[in-house]
Amino acid sequence: MLVANQLFYNKEIVEELGGIPETWEEFIDLMEEAVHVGYTPITSDEYEFVNFFEGVLYQTSGKEKLFDLMNSEASWTDDEFLKAFELMENLKRVDVSLMDGDPVEEFLA
Repeated sequence: MLVANQLFYNKEIVEELGGIPETWEEFIDLMEEAVHVGYTPITSDEYEFVNFFEGVLYQTSGKEKLFDLMNSEASWTDDEFLKAFELMENLKRVDVSLMDGDPVEEFLA
């Protein structure tokens, strides 16, 4: 199974705000700075939001654990998956606009 996710960004704005982050903490800092100066750092519809979250899931769990989840051999309550939700919650706290509407509220409720 091949899954490819990407994140498009404005190179000029990212450079203005300090450059490409290398860690999740640097990513959060970049998002906070973007909000502070008036940018909406991330925006998408449901499809792109799911792709972004899949990338976070992959980073926190790894391929094998993600396959285990798809085969009902792992649980959403396993630490690796809870970490992914925690990271997404951090974005909400920074007031990053991932997308608008009820799906976001339901996902992060």
